[in-house]
Amino acid sequence: MKLTTFTGIAAATALWGFAASAQTTNFTFNVNEPIPDGSPFGLTFSTNLTLPSASLSNVTLTLDLKGGYNGDLYAYLEHDGYVAVLLNRVGRTSANSLGYSDAGLSITLDDSAANDVHFYQNFSPGYNGSGQVVGTWQPDGRAVPPSMVNGTEDRTNMLSGFNGQDAGGDWTLFIADLSTGGQSVLQDWSLNLGVSPVPEPEAWVLAGLGMLGMAAAGRWRQEH
Repeated sequence: MKLTTFTGIAAATALWGFAASAQTTNFTFNVNEPIPDGSPFGLTFSTNLTLPSASLSNVTLTLDLKGGYNGDLYAYLEHDGYVAVLLNRVGRTSANSLGYSDAGLSITLDDSAANDVHFYQNFSPGYNGSGQVVGTWQPDGRAVPPSMVNGTEDRTNMLSGFNGQDAGGDWTLFIADLSTGGQSVLQDWSLNLGVSPVPEPEAWVLAGLGMLGMAAAGRWRQEH
């Protein structure tokens, strides 16, 4: 009897899981606006996403920034009270207070990438025809004031901090150029949201569960 009951539960779980499989949704935002040079007020872009009830399982983000001075940039993504630090004056260390001098980024930020964007020059980065750094990188994650960051801090504010939150609602990208000289332009950015829908049994799933229950009951009668 215990074996029969376990088999029924396992099969029911498999049916339910199939009906509520994970999905990926992408949102791209064309901006094409200059980031105020040498200003902590920066550029803020907020969007409200109306989505079916779904729990975040993975978040990645792309940034297309042209020109300027990469070591001047500070950026974060905020949603539902949590802040992921995307860029915190890349290349800045105790020995280099200015950070990297490259002009522009066309990158994807993903916690599962191989290398930390803060030290991208250490990993032989690629460049496109516009001189922008390209590739997929881990976000900076260092939740310290940009005037103090030196690359040795704990990386506490990664994109994985969004996991488990509801995907819908307000998402805010903030990006600032904190030192004068050279101006960056935010051309576009995008969110790639991996979500697990809240399970809602479909009719065929319920029918399958009913058949499993009838089969289990019939076997129990035969064995007893």
